[in-house]
Formats: sequence, C-alpha cells, structure tokens
Amino acid sequence: TNDILGTIDQIMRCADEGFDLVRVTVQGRKEANACAKIRDGLFKKGYDIPMCADMHFQPVTALLVADAVEKIRINPGNFADGRKDFDEHVYESEEEYIQERGYLFDAMQPLVLKCKELNRAMRIGTNHGSLSSRVLSFYGDTPRGMVESAIEFADICRSMDYHNFVFSMKASNP
Repeated sequence: TNDILGTIDQIMRCADEGFDLVRVTVQGRKEANACAKIRDGLFKKGYDIPMCADMHFQPVTALLVADAVEKIRINPGNFADGRKDFDEHVYESEEEYIQERGYLFDAMQPLVLKCKELNRAMRIGTNHGSLSSRVLSFYGDTPRGMVESAIEFADICRSMDYHNFVFSMKASNP
C-alpha cells in the first residue's frame, strides 16, 4: 500500500481484468494517507474501481481511510476488542458478558457514523485465530464464538441505523 505508484498500477491491472473490488492493507496512518493518494491517482487515470481497506488494530486510522475507500474491513477480534491479555475471565452469566460491550460501542461509534455519512460499506470479518480474549473466555475457540463476535458488531451498527455491512468468516480449526 505504501508503494503508491505500484499499487495504482496493480489496481488498474485488476480493473482491466474485470475485478469488481480490490482490497488494500491498512496497518496505520501511513497506509491510510497512501490510500487517499491511490484513490486520487486512480481517478486521474479514469479508474473508479471500489477499494476495500483491510484494517488492523486501528479504529482511529479507519476514520482516516474512510474518505478514500468504498468499504472498510474490520475484524472484531483485533479492531476494538483486541485486548489479548490471555487471562481467562469467568463470566457468571450472559448478562455479565454483555455488560462489557460498552467499550466496543465507544470504539465502533465514530466509524459507523462516518460510514453512514459517507455511504461506505463495512465488512465484518471474523477468524478463528483472532477472537478476542473476552469472546474466547465466554464461548471458547468455537464457531459460535465467531458468529457471536460478528453479531455483536452488527448489533452496534444497527443501533445507529447503519445497515450497509456484510459478514465474512473463516475457520481453520477442525
């Protein structure tokens, strides 16, 4: 992503081959700024292929890149709920588990509002290998944990009347 001219060239070749969407990795502010330059360079060359920013651990950076891309991919396990303390938390009830969702809402709200304002899509992607310690403590490393992690992010989106999201899930654990 930081190789702006190289990325523009790759995206143009993808578009010329008929791709509907391209995904770029955005680890931090530097890549978010590069996405704006990539988008501008593509427009100048007559390309309007949608771009999806693959976010890692950076809610604030997601706000920056939302101006340059049409879709943002987040992973609940490392976007806002990435507290990997590896301590096993014991939740006495589902209500106790749900009470800890406040920080998720606080981390997601700015991005959801910006995506809604700019009509950006969001891809909520969960993976077995990146469930948060909170989810792992309550559901274990299970398919249900993946689903519940994604659904609680969808619930946050819906609570703000934002519905322009899709789910993506992958598991490598048998």
